[in-house]
Amino acid sequence: MRTVEEIVHRLRNRMPEVDLLGFRQEALAIFLPKDALREFLKAGATAEDWTPLVLTAESVQEEMRKYMAETGWPKVLNHRGISAGRTVEKMAEWLWLLGDDELYRFAGADENFAQYGAPVLLKICQKYGFPIPDGPEANRMALGLECRPGCDEGCGT
Repeated sequence: MRTVEEIVHRLRNRMPEVDLLGFRQEALAIFLPKDALREFLKAGATAEDWTPLVLTAESVQEEMRKYMAETGWPKVLNHRGISAGRTVEKMAEWLWLLGDDELYRFAGADENFAQYGAPVLLKICQKYGFPIPDGPEANRMALGLECRPGCDEGCGT
């Protein structure tokens, strides 16, 4: 499990070059206490009303589970490219927080983003015991296949 200090170091030294839309920073910032968060706030923003999540393996996994069910799988199954990418990026950062380096590398490999990252989400759900959508389209996408043969919404491209 990573520490607040490691999160701060990562945000200072790595994020600007790999996090163009801020999705990765967003995933990590929710675990920063006010004093650590202040330096990453945009001009004019305040940390006064900030209530961070406690940084534990359980809290990270719970955030992953909720996001996966409420946002991740729905975006993937609806062929929402940027939103699905956001899900995979956030999941990758939470995997990094947990110290799950093997799954972190899998999530970050471009070849695993087929079908809007469905194979990545499947592997995360299997490992952490999160619900996996059931149905022919979800099952096919999770295997890296088109949701249905001849899909014209971006599967297989």
